[in-house]
Amino acid sequence: LLALAGNPHLVRVVGDLRKRSRLYALPALADRGGLTASAAEHVELLELLLAGDAVGAERLMRQHLGHVRSLWAASQES
Repeated sequence: LLALAGNPHLVRVVGDLRKRSRLYALPALADRGGLTASAAEHVELLELLLAGDAVGAERLMRQHLGHVRSLWAASQES
């Protein structure tokens, strides 16, 4: 989406932030099928954008990005 918006600098910044994120729980979540709901959020986000629902898209994007600090980042010892 960022690339489609024509902002290559922002695309690089987000890519860098993604690389720096410590997403320890992703492999275990993937093994359990726990990323299905997260992937579905991508579809829902596109639907909200196509419908012109900026408020709904912002709400969902905040929720989705919140996974980085919760679901996806849980320590392997948890």
